Amino acid sequence: MRGPKKIRVQFDVITVRTGVPELLPVIVRFDDIRVYGAGRNPSQFQTDLNLKGKPNGKFEVTIMPGSTETGRFKIPLVLMPTGEAEQYEKRYDQRGTPQAVAAKVRVCLDMMKQGIAQGVVPYRTPLLPKDPFFEAIQREYEAFSAAPVNTE
Repeated sequence: MRGPKKIRVQFDVITVRTGVPELLPVIVRFDDIRVYGAGRNPSQFQTDLNLKGKPNGKFEVTIMPGSTETGRFKIPLVLMPTGEAEQYEKRYDQRGTPQAVAAKVRVCLDMMKQGIAQGVVPYRTPLLPKDPFFEAIQREYEAFSAAPVNTE
């Protein structure tokens, strides 16, 4: 999308009777919804989305603001994008090129820069320095290391 536009993302929950009494509640939770690449800064995840709920029939919709609480445990999030063509193609059903693999690594490094993730370790990266996948990933890490740190 170019320019400010509205997009609609819809989540539907459909229930099917399976002999369970109607009084049994069904709770569905969509948690931590983010849109990447939309809005003011395409390298930022948008978390200030204007979400709306539309109840239908006997169902209720409750939208709650996100929590900044970390809870009892502070478990680091380490992202593991693929570092090779074969795994890329299995995960994304697209041709795995060095550029495509590097783009996924870049998204993960952007998430780390934003504080969403605490680390990035590409999975199954070739270890030969002249390998095109190794070189593409290496360029992403070099660009990440050279970029100024945003302290806002």
